[in-house]
Amino acid sequence: MKHRHLVDVASLGATTLRHILNLSTAAPTAVLSGKGAALIFEKPSNRTRHSMEMAVVQLGGHPVYTRGEEIGFDVRETVEDITKIMAGYHAVLAARVFSHSVIERMVACDVVP
Repeated sequence: MKHRHLVDVASLGATTLRHILNLSTAAPTAVLSGKGAALIFEKPSNRTRHSMEMAVVQLGGHPVYTRGEEIGFDVRETVEDITKIMAGYHAVLAARVFSHSVIERMVACDVVP
């Protein structure tokens, strides 16, 4: 099955959004059991970090938090190279960045959701 990317809520149709909201009320299943999730924070946020880390844990996965300065988007390596490297280690990539264009470039790599 081809994976899908959630880039923004506006791109979701009503049926898909309804399905996601219904899933959010169900008991979590261990869909990430034994898998890693890269949490990339170019733009720091205490609440977002904690909610994302706990969501990954509740889904059975292992969150790996990475600060923007550790990666250096387009300074040390390109966004595309970083995305492909991280996708080799993790089942899911999540990023909180300053520019939405970074998310679009990550999605264009089409490696993991």
